[in-house]
Amino acid sequence: MDFMAPQPKIGENGKVELKPNGKPETTRGDDRLIVGSNGSIYYSPDHYHTFILIVE
Repeated sequence: MDFMAPQPKIGENGKVELKPNGKPETTRGDDRLIVGSNGSIYYSPDHYHTFILIVE
């Protein structure tokens, strides 16, 4: 049987917030995934200071 993860909710501002492992945390840490309107995906390990292209 396939497992379907819960679908993220898109906020009014178009942002989607995902929590690692679905666990609530007191802090979200520095890691971020950024998805562009063209489908590009970037990873930021240091809260938006550095961007690493994952999918063009």
